Amino acid sequence: MGSTHKPGQKKKQMTRIEFTSLLEINGKNNSRCAAMAKKRSVQGIDLLFNKRFMQAAALLLLFYFVILPYWEIIVAICFYAIFIYALLRSKSHETKRNEVLEKDIEEIDAMNGLDFEQYLGALFEEMGYMVKFTPASGDYGADLLLTKGNRTIAVQAKRYSSTVGVKAVQEASGAKGFYKTNEAWVVTNNSFTKNACNFAEKIQVRLIDRDQLINFIVRHKNKKLEKVMSPKAITPTVGENDKA
Repeated sequence: MGSTHKPGQKKKQMTRIEFTSLLEINGKNNSRCAAMAKKRSVQGIDLLFNKRFMQAAALLLLFYFVILPYWEIIVAICFYAIFIYALLRSKSHETKRNEVLEKDIEEIDAMNGLDFEQYLGALFEEMGYMVKFTPASGDYGADLLLTKGNRTIAVQAKRYSSTVGVKAVQEASGAKGFYKTNEAWVVTNNSFTKNACNFAEKIQVRLIDRDQLINFIVRHKNKKLEKVMSPKAITPTVGENDKA
């Protein structure tokens, strides 16, 4: 007897074969896509490498044929530019400092605290001190640090419209310990209370009040006037009656 098949059995077998073939075709296509993607990635890396190589070669040629033959001139120009920049900056700093030092005591009274510190810095520089400004906040009691020879000084600046009390003296003394200076000053455009003066004397803090500050200003202006005037201009003439 011949074999008997149930209805639809052959069709199911054909469907499985077709499905298996389809999977094999998809697998081959995926492999080809992966290979093509890998090939393109390698080509992209090679192209990028070649581009970077060409750029490096162009820079090398530029250095060899353009910069290297004239390197002495280029270096000289660079040094000259740096020198001019430093000179202009120094001149600008000097001009600004001179403008600040032209202020009189009434103009100082109208300054804010930061401007007063800048003024004192310029004044002390003119008096021969090396000046360093402390940070605006967290200064530990000192607004300026002065150095002159073996002397180091912590300065507390107080631009006040009223008298300066004990607290400023305490701050200056604390700054002396923190910055390890050998002197501490409090400078104000006003005056000090009696308690502040007594306390400063006990702990050896120098107090510079309005009168002493004016004295510093006058000495500076007189010194500047002496530089401006020539020796011939200030030499007195001898009259006929003064001759021996």
